[in-house]
Amino acid sequence: MIQIEGNSEIDVLLSRQEVARQLGITTSVLHTLLNIVSLYVPRFKRLRTKDNTGVSRKRPLTAWDVEPLRKALNTYRLHGKVQTRVLISQDPDLYNN
Repeated sequence: MIQIEGNSEIDVLLSRQEVARQLGITTSVLHTLLNIVSLYVPRFKRLRTKDNTGVSRKRPLTAWDVEPLRKALNTYRLHGKVQTRVLISQDPDLYNN
């Protein structure tokens, strides 16, 4: 995020590699996380493909997406893929900020 004159802010677009590096994971683990969060978390639904079959590789991530993904990653590390999907589906608002 870049601050410009007053309260205006600009979203900083990040590549998948940059986000994976910030989270300390591989891009394949990031893709797995994006698949899960894009199904249930409103802020990540923009990443779904038009036919809703997966995550679009063309849609950019922003600096604002890193912290919610970090929360999802912590859940993923503690509970594994299947339980993470269940937990995120039960409380998507926890990962929406």
